[in-house]
Amino acid sequence: MARILVKALEKPLGRYETLVVGLPGIGLVGATAAGLLLDRAAQPLRLVYGFYLPGSLRLTHAEADGLSRPRGIWMHSLREGGLLVLTGSDQPHTPSLQFELASTVLRRASPLGCERVLTLGGYQVSSVGASRRVYFAANDMQTYRYALRVGLSTFDGQVVGAAGVFAGLGRATGLRGGCILGETDGEVPDAAAAKAVVEALDRLLASVEGAR
Repeated sequence: MARILVKALEKPLGRYETLVVGLPGIGLVGATAAGLLLDRAAQPLRLVYGFYLPGSLRLTHAEADGLSRPRGIWMHSLREGGLLVLTGSDQPHTPSLQFELASTVLRRASPLGCERVLTLGGYQVSSVGASRRVYFAANDMQTYRYALRVGLSTFDGQVVGAAGVFAGLGRATGLRGGCILGETDGEVPDAAAAKAVVEALDRLLASVEGAR
């Protein structure tokens, strides 16, 4: 039995070639970066899907009505750039549920024209400087070449959590892309790392568009 409840909300308009995934993780870099993308949208956002995970009901103490509300993961559509942005207040904490979430989301994104999945997150270091390096792990050679072209750095290591699962499963289902990780010392939220990741994402997508 599926453990993730999917609720269709608004019908998206147009075609969306890129799914951007920014969920809470190291330094909250991915979730903060996704929030920056949503905040800067010039056109009204459409909330396309809600994904509810086991244990996602919580008591909302900040409101006086005493009701519990589901805490979920949300897919928004941004017409400018043809982006789907997936973010939320938490992410699955077991590998099996991360895989199930990624599989469920990718099945919904593909009919909307999705050809690429890019996950955003943090890259843990012991200390950071004034400027943040941004690293990438591509799941195909085309994205690898674009990432090098716009100055992103390679690294030797693992991408854990939902960020790695989405990128890996994307490759298995025919979606190009990979992970974009901003250097962070774990500060929460690391706004500087999130800003660097969004700038790197913009450069990468511009390079892809310019090559057409």
